[in-house]
Amino acid sequence: MLSRLPSHPRQIATNSKNAKSFIHSRSHLFGIRGHVLRNAQTLRVFSTESSQPTSEKPDVQFVSLSQPKVHEPSKVDWKKFSLCLIEKGTAEFRSRVKEVLKNDLYNKQRLRNITTEEQRQLTNKQLQHYAQNKCISVQQLIENPLLFFASHELAALANPSLGSKMTIQFNLWGGSLLKLGTEEHKNTYVSGVDELRWRGSFALTELGYGSNVVKLETTATYEESTDSFIINTPSPQAQKYWITNGARFANICIVFAQLHIEEKNHGIHAFVVPLRNEDGSVAEGVQLFDIGDKFGLDGIDAARMIFNNVRVPRVNLLNRFSQVEAGGAFTSSIAKERDRFLKVADQLLTGRLCIVTSCLAGTKACLVAAIKYSIGRLGVGPTGESDTPIINNAFQLKTLVTLLARTYAFVLAANYCKEFYTSVSLDPASHTAEDSQRLVTLICALKAMVSWHTSETGNICRERTGGLGFLLENLFADTVAAAHGAMTAEGDNVVLMQKVTKDRITDFGRKMTMSKYLRFKFNNFFQSDPLDQFSRSIETLPVFLVRRENNLLLSLSTALSNARSKDKALKKNGEEMYNVWTKECAGDIQRHGKAYAERVAIEVMNQQYHAFKSAESGQTHANAELLSKLGVIFGLDCIERDLGFYVSQKILTPQEGRLVSSLIEKHCFDIKDKLNELVDAFDIPDYLLGAPIAGDWMSYYSAASKQ
Repeated sequence: MLSRLPSHPRQIATNSKNAKSFIHSRSHLFGIRGHVLRNAQTLRVFSTESSQPTSEKPDVQFVSLSQPKVHEPSKVDWKKFSLCLIEKGTAEFRSRVKEVLKNDLYNKQRLRNITTEEQRQLTNKQLQHYAQNKCISVQQLIENPLLFFASHELAALANPSLGSKMTIQFNLWGGSLLKLGTEEHKNTYVSGVDELRWRGSFALTELGYGSNVVKLETTATYEESTDSFIINTPSPQAQKYWITNGARFANICIVFAQLHIEEKNHGIHAFVVPLRNEDGSVAEGVQLFDIGDKFGLDGIDAARMIFNNVRVPRVNLLNRFSQVEAGGAFTSSIAKERDRFLKVADQLLTGRLCIVTSCLAGTKACLVAAIKYSIGRLGVGPTGESDTPIINNAFQLKTLVTLLARTYAFVLAANYCKEFYTSVSLDPASHTAEDSQRLVTLICALKAMVSWHTSETGNICRERTGGLGFLLENLFADTVAAAHGAMTAEGDNVVLMQKVTKDRITDFGRKMTMSKYLRFKFNNFFQSDPLDQFSRSIETLPVFLVRRENNLLLSLSTALSNARSKDKALKKNGEEMYNVWTKECAGDIQRHGKAYAERVAIEVMNQQYHAFKSAESGQTHANAELLSKLGVIFGLDCIERDLGFYVSQKILTPQEGRLVSSLIEKHCFDIKDKLNELVDAFDIPDYLLGAPIAGDWMSYYSAASKQ
């Protein structure tokens, strides 16, 4: 059973009045029915619902309202600290894969000064070697997805293009076969996925349909006389676009098309379509074009595809959920067309988690390089000499440590999400439809937040390492380019955040009654919490992130409800709703999606903090206290990034707003002497890091200058 993520943060107040108000203001947003028992020092919360389903009775949370005791400095158990940053049960597998990646084939500097075609060939060889050494398998998706995600992180560390190529081959191509195919399809194709006999691609998006793919135009028309489907591209905008692996290596493809039988359209379905013959020539009726040079990820090829009445046998329909009998009779276990589409595109969800994992690999590498360089690089000190590490500069320190804390938060949140996904995937009978929807929402939010964070981290680390960071060999450019690909792949980030907010508003409306609404509104708009007292611990700080999220959720729900009523009164066809969604509230929709992701992340950090605290003996909780510091830095950084909102909505006073930056700096200096160990906890070997500035850069560049 997975550890449970609380639906609201562990609450702290400095007096019983604040404590009671805090509980009332948060207990109804997520449908929590809580009973509050309080006295002057202790608050108990009995929760009957949580954001993570469990058969166990909810634990009673005892939260001290008094200030935490200050202990003598104690030793951090760095092994345990490092283990909390990886998926449960993957340590041995990770060690074995790292041994494979010692092969010179994965030397990062081999990617320098070679042509695009040479990069593609090298990445292809890496994929073959990685698969042959059983570092990745499509079967991991149905046996232990945590290994699948761990494999993607390590591959992306070695070469971001390798991680992307793996996602196509083993998740979108191979995973779709497992999820959508019958035993006949699995027997025909699945063994060839791992052996790379069947090199697949995934043809969903079209030139005219990137986000709104439910309206794609490619057709699959059943022909009764030949008992086959005719795959056709009816217009230029219907050509399949950005199909990774399709231009150069794929010999087969899953094509998504509108299924037509006689005059009826049954919606989007998935079909197995050969792209190339055994001799490598392009199959009859198929046109493949290289999409051209990209912003980055040159080790993968991408295609645009045109199908000119390509005939495939009826059995090539992936028909686990929808069947077409000989003669054309159509049946489906899923009644609605849109639901059928969501099911056939389901593997995109796993792909988004692969993207999260791969992006975090690059983020960690950037921080290791930038922080180690900042510790070793000397700048101007008090005497005017270059004798002081640049990490001592408050701006340098705050800039890098806030990114580090944010990375820790997203790593822990991603691991929670991957474990939740594994539980739902391997034991669906134990989970409800609401659980599955909650998982979808969380994955969409993390994919957007993490890819944005990776881009920001790569850019800032490059800048903070000066001229040496501008060199390709120090790898920041690779991370930034991969992050830009991640922002668009498997769903544009802005579109995904719209989905996150829509899901949250729907859940809010479903659970909210009028009495709950009035209480919720009163407590969220008329309560204040003192920043100086609530910003001292990860147990107390989440109150501010919760208030921001609740405030946005309430205001958006109200605006949309008013628009819906106006549409109904004026007999408009959703015009007011559309205007509110795309114009009046577009910014707050994005802000809410980010607020939701950050709130979940700090709650997961809080959960890990308590796990450390309960596991550490005696009165010295070194691991817990260090994680609490990171959590406070993360929480304060979230506030500072949206400070205008906090002050304008009177969650913080202007005076408190001016304190936020100095509070962050104070906490950053508190952990400055542990920065080297904090990045070492990412456990990235030098041969996978590959950035000269992370090591003895002075000797490296001194030797280079003599060549």
